[in-house]
Amino acid sequence: MFLRALIPQWLLEAPRGLSTRKPALIGIDDQPLPQNSLIPTIPDIALFPAGLFIYGWSLQYHVHWIVPTLATSLCGFSLASSTTPMMNFLVDIFGDRSASAVAAVLPMRYLMGTFLPVAAPYMYKSLGYGCAKSLLAFILLVIVPVPLLAIVQPKVISTMHSMEAYKK
Repeated sequence: MFLRALIPQWLLEAPRGLSTRKPALIGIDDQPLPQNSLIPTIPDIALFPAGLFIYGWSLQYHVHWIVPTLATSLCGFSLASSTTPMMNFLVDIFGDRSASAVAAVLPMRYLMGTFLPVAAPYMYKSLGYGCAKSLLAFILLVIVPVPLLAIVQPKVISTMHSMEAYKK
């Protein structure tokens, strides 16, 4: 949260198109398109694998304790700053069925939070800290383009379900 205070507000608003109000980013009734809320999450999501790489390899090579601490702070910042816009996107897309959409997304997050710590000691023992965290980071790097798909090709996502935001 502290890092967000150091970034000028216009820099945060520029990717969303708030300062320029580009017509492509505006939907029906001059309302912003739902996928606009995902644009600021792209750098935040990319920071999470970077934090995992730094954390794993700094533990592997016994670097000074501040490096893994800062890496976990980077991961925490990334997670905290990307979760809310993603939930807002689901609320904007699904309208009155947004509670069900959010409830469908959260179990995977909770399952990973439950079972990954159980598997972690075995993973660290067989792969080492650096390779284990790199494996998790590579899995996350595969997932990072998903919000890009929603931004660049919103009609692909809208054909999956009859969503509120695209009915008009």
